[in-house]
Amino acid sequence: MVSVTPSLPPDRYHTVTPSLEFMLEDEVFLAGPRIYALTGENGSGKTTFVERILLPALRKNDQSAFYLGADVEIARFSMLASLAVRRTVQRREDLYDGNEPPLTGIARTARAIVLEMGNAQALVIDEYKENLREFLALQISPQPTLFLVTHDLDACLAATVNLSAARACLQFSKRDTSVSVRAQNL
Repeated sequence: MVSVTPSLPPDRYHTVTPSLEFMLEDEVFLAGPRIYALTGENGSGKTTFVERILLPALRKNDQSAFYLGADVEIARFSMLASLAVRRTVQRREDLYDGNEPPLTGIARTARAIVLEMGNAQALVIDEYKENLREFLALQISPQPTLFLVTHDLDACLAATVNLSAARACLQFSKRDTSVSVRAQNL
C-alpha cells in the first residue's frame, strides 16, 4: 500500500471573509518533519491563509494542529478554549509530576500548552518572536510540521537550526484581493 503525504496542492483557494483569493503556486506538505516560514508584508494574507486555508486543511486530513497566535495575551483565551475542548477530562498528574505542588494560574496554562503542543502533528506559530528558540527547544517528539509566520526569516532560520527537517519559505505577495503564495526551498 502506497502512503500518501497530505498536502495542499497548487491551486486557487478562496476565502469569503475577508474576500481573498490565494494562488498557491507550489505544493505545501502538511506532514513532517518540515519547517515552513511564511513571510510577506503586513497585511499580505499570512494569518488569513493560516486560519482560513491551512488549519481547515490540516483538520480535513486528520492532522492535529496547535496554533499559537501572535499576541499571546489575546490568544490566551483561544488557547484555553482549545485546551478545554481537547482535554475535557484531564488528570492532575498531567500537569505536574507528583513531587512538586500543583501548578496554578499561568504556569498551569503554560504547562498544559506544552503538553498539548507535544501531541500536535502540526505546530503553527504566528509572529511569536520572543524566546522562539527556547520554545522550539522543548522536547517535541516526534517533531511536528512547523509553520512559522514571520517578518524575520533569518531569526526564524536561527531558531530552527537544531531541528532536522526540510525547510521552505512561503512568500506571500498581495495585490488587491489576490494573494500569490510561492514556495522556495531553503
